[in-house]
Amino acid sequence: MIEVKPMWQETKLELICEKMGVDGIYSDVDMFWNGRIKLSETPLFFLKEYEFSEYSQTKRLKNLLGLDKDLSFFMLNVSLVFLGELAQLKEFSSRAYELFQKISSISYDEVLGKREISSIHRMSEQLALSIATQEFGKFEYLKEQDFIMDGGIAESFYLGATKGF
Repeated sequence: MIEVKPMWQETKLELICEKMGVDGIYSDVDMFWNGRIKLSETPLFFLKEYEFSEYSQTKRLKNLLGLDKDLSFFMLNVSLVFLGELAQLKEFSSRAYELFQKISSISYDEVLGKREISSIHRMSEQLALSIATQEFGKFEYLKEQDFIMDGGIAESFYLGATKGF
């Protein structure tokens, strides 16, 4: 359906922002489903992981991107994404791509070392989607937490989401 980009993060961003449409759902292949989800028009993500100010790298990133210091931004887990009405807004996808480009081009400084920058670049599409979604309004998340074999509506076997065994 799409041309694979040099960075897999950009390919994932394109799938979510340009190919899903209003009714489309993105789900990582390693998701295990135990039920059906009920969708509204509100964007839906797998988890709300943490607030940016909890970690120095995302706190610093918020400053580097010039985001409003008084607003809280949460890292949203993109193992599952439903954009709902946002899928129709060209302004949303433009903003997500703009953020993705800025995040992908950040280099290390006195606060963010090479390891932190590598981590930020690895999560560039997740960060861009998290920020852009919250700038455009409300969002929902499927689960509070994800643990292996927790019997929830969906489970991710990616250890980053589950925090390991």
